[in-house]
Amino acid sequence: MELPQLPPKDAKRSDLVASHRGPTKRSNWMVPGRLMAGDRSSLDSEESLRAIFSSGVTTVVCLQTRQETSAAVDYRKKAKALNPRVAFVEQPIPDQEVTDDAMVEELVSQLLERLAGGEVLYVHCRGGHGRTGTICAILLGRMYKLSAAEAMARTQVYHDVRQQPVFAAEGYEETKDGSSCVILFPSQRQQVVRLLRGEAAVPALDRASSAAYGPGASKYPVEKMVEWQGKAKEAAEALNSGKQKTEGKEEELQKAVDLFWQAAKLRPDFARGYLGLARALRLLKQPADAKHAVLHGLEHCTDDGALLQELQKIDKELEKQTIVEEEQEAPAAAAEPAAAPAAAPAMTWKPKVAKPSLVMLMGLPGCGKHLA
Repeated sequence: MELPQLPPKDAKRSDLVASHRGPTKRSNWMVPGRLMAGDRSSLDSEESLRAIFSSGVTTVVCLQTRQETSAAVDYRKKAKALNPRVAFVEQPIPDQEVTDDAMVEELVSQLLERLAGGEVLYVHCRGGHGRTGTICAILLGRMYKLSAAEAMARTQVYHDVRQQPVFAAEGYEETKDGSSCVILFPSQRQQVVRLLRGEAAVPALDRASSAAYGPGASKYPVEKMVEWQGKAKEAAEALNSGKQKTEGKEEELQKAVDLFWQAAKLRPDFARGYLGLARALRLLKQPADAKHAVLHGLEHCTDDGALLQELQKIDKELEKQTIVEEEQEAPAAAAEPAAAPAAAPAMTWKPKVAKPSLVMLMGLPGCGKHLA
């Protein structure tokens, strides 16, 4: 990865403003043309987003927690509209704190690979100071093989060329504990020191592994990547075979489903694997399972464009399926004969005769007389 030369430690502020000031009021370049640090608010307006993308940014790295992002306006839809090819990376870190060293190592490894692949990063938290400064200081140290003291001192210097730095330092001398880097909290400085202590303390990246198996492969053992590649290849072959076959089609597609799941377990960030899995399930007439596979993939491959498009197709398919089922149920309901109304109970009319309380016997004229 070719990098621009670092400015001299005694560089004039005017020169640093010219080379490291960012396109928005609260952003700055850590490595001009490659790595930018900034705040969240710079992503909320279309004008600022345009300025950031115009500077060459291709990937936005968010360090905010889910609680923070859920309470804020989601900038991703607007960003996609302005730059359909923009990528998003997320690693939640608590405000004013640090997260686990291993998780930071994994994030830094991924970002270094993206940088090596030509991507231009915009790293942000809420204000673009502590969490952003922590990750950027580690990246700067790894990229230029700097000590923690120098990496943090330079991080503060570059931060302060912003139009609105907010937390500016009074001096930029290198100190062993990084105390001159006032944008970082003590725990954040300590993490930078730990992770930049020396090559022996940091797992070396296997660049050959990334070249052979794609971005992100360096965080997996080579043996696992060999197994993953074999499963993925076999799964793809089974899917293609299932598409072409008439006899034994379902068997091939089910084989593809099983193999894609195995490949995804070996490498959870295998976006194309979830895509192949979903397509195999759709061909098996299992759109609900296909949707589950895509959603599972998006948990590991946040905002992957191909997976999001596949999700839209599946949702439309499920909607059509629901409509068809409802139409099939309607005629069946209409064809059923209406139940005959229950017969009314038989009614017998009986005249009600009052019981006499007094009987009078009256004789007719001539009754009881004999004729002479």
